[in-house]
Amino acid sequence: MALRIMGSMEGRELRYKLSVIEFLIFALPFLVLLFIIYQSDISLNFVHVIIIGVILFIVCAGLIILRQVFNRFFDVAMSMKKAASGDQVSMEIRNDVAELRDISVAFNRLMEKFEHTTEELSQKTFELVSIKELTEIASKILDIDEMLGLLLDKSMALTGAQIGSVYMVDAASQQFRILGMKGLGKDLRNYRINMADSPATYVLMEKKALLVKDADSDPRVIRKDYPECGSPSFLSMPIFIRDEVAAVLNLASKGGNGLFDTNDEQILSIMIREIGFALENAQLHSRIKLHMEDLKKHATTLEKEITERNRAEQALRESEERYRSFLQKFRGIAFRRTIDFAPIFFHGAVEEITGYTAEEFVAENPAWDQIIHPEDFLKIHKSKENIRSIPGYSTEREYRIVCKDGQSRWVHELIQNVRDDAGKSIYIHGSLFDISDRKHMEEEIMALSMTDQLTGLHNRRGFLTLAEHQLKIADRTKKGMQLFFADLDGMKWINDKMGHKEGDNALMEVATVLKDAFRSSDIIARMGGDEFAVLAIDTSKLNPEILTNRLHNQLEALNNRENRKFRISVSVGCAYYDPEKPSAIDELMAHADKLMYEEKKKKKS
Repeated sequence: MALRIMGSMEGRELRYKLSVIEFLIFALPFLVLLFIIYQSDISLNFVHVIIIGVILFIVCAGLIILRQVFNRFFDVAMSMKKAASGDQVSMEIRNDVAELRDISVAFNRLMEKFEHTTEELSQKTFELVSIKELTEIASKILDIDEMLGLLLDKSMALTGAQIGSVYMVDAASQQFRILGMKGLGKDLRNYRINMADSPATYVLMEKKALLVKDADSDPRVIRKDYPECGSPSFLSMPIFIRDEVAAVLNLASKGGNGLFDTNDEQILSIMIREIGFALENAQLHSRIKLHMEDLKKHATTLEKEITERNRAEQALRESEERYRSFLQKFRGIAFRRTIDFAPIFFHGAVEEITGYTAEEFVAENPAWDQIIHPEDFLKIHKSKENIRSIPGYSTEREYRIVCKDGQSRWVHELIQNVRDDAGKSIYIHGSLFDISDRKHMEEEIMALSMTDQLTGLHNRRGFLTLAEHQLKIADRTKKGMQLFFADLDGMKWINDKMGHKEGDNALMEVATVLKDAFRSSDIIARMGGDEFAVLAIDTSKLNPEILTNRLHNQLEALNNRENRKFRISVSVGCAYYDPEKPSAIDELMAHADKLMYEEKKKKKS
């Protein structure tokens, strides 16, 4: 009887320990996975959730079987104890022992499956972390070649491919240009392949992936004497920029003589989609860079034209008629003045550029000085005395003129004091070119570098530039300012549930509300992601709650509109800039950011 009581107590204790072990086996990996996802800010799509759910279901089923095996072991052990204590035991013990042996073999198999499942879970976690790393790094890269090279490295690491390449699409020449290739032991960058001779043509035409199990039997595969594909199984993925295939990613020779499958295709599709926006930015940067190079070439051409014109002036002194004939076809304005700046003649595209005729300028009705923009007048006249009094003196300058129709134009002027063989000044001549288009392009490029393209607000760079300037003004005028830091609540939920397009719409709505809630003189910016900043100028005597309440009221009015799909709210932190106790803009932003996150925590609690 005592043995039975002791055996029952031991059984309960073992069952309790087993329950603890089961909980740890089930809960710890799941908690670790949640911690990794939370720390790395990884977003899971529907497919990832299904995969994790299936894995958890398999683990749970294994634990149930483990419980049944343990119960069976315990029953047999109790039977053997009874036999040792002299109790009568059924002759089926031997059968039970044999059954336990079979269960042990089955349990070993189950553990092998559990280890395989755990490896799959680790692989999925590695894939998610890799996608996160790729997205973060790609957002900081502006060179499209470098970004696609990074994509190639990550893709080969995730799929186990031994050979990989990226083909850039050159639609004009109907060729693929090899941007990068790895695994063949030779450098084939910029090697060109005719589209008609490459399997990647299928990806370009169909705009979808090409997954090949056996290249020798797949009719979609074209075999030519081009760089080797490696094993008979390979995978080609389209890389989209603005819904067009800009490049093709090729992977071959999977490790362990394995075959590429739909899982590889799926994870690569996610990676390519995640860096789509970064690729668009890189493409835009590349176009701007090419445009800047064109501007430089244009400037070089312009300088050459000016140099050639100077040489022509020197050679054409002996023939005024030839000189004037040349000037009539000249696309700029050429002029000559006396040493005292009295006009002698104006030739070229005078009326086309200014709206006035050459005769009006010669009669000084108006005088050229009268059409110089008032803001540029003093700057231009600083060099007037040198031009008049120094023989051979020359200078170049850019300034604005006010045309006859009231519009302003930018001109580039080369002006020179011409001297005779004795070194005496005899007259002043020069030329002007209309450079308004170049100036406007420079302004557009500058605006692009300081403006957030989605919302039209200032970006981080523009905000910091303007804020630094405003801090200096505040220190001089002794007028305080308030810095508001706002964060869109639930941005991840909007993107996950409603889609990234609705997420972009939410950001643009917040931008509109901020512009309505604050003054046009205040500096409003999107700092990145779902964070915004507002520097309210000359608000030393204004309670920050007034502006904060105005902002929330504007948001409430927005949320009360009909047919709203979701509500929008923001968390706000405000820091005051005291000119009597100056601080750096970074310190001010850090303080406001801290207060904003404190408010966000209060909302969550």
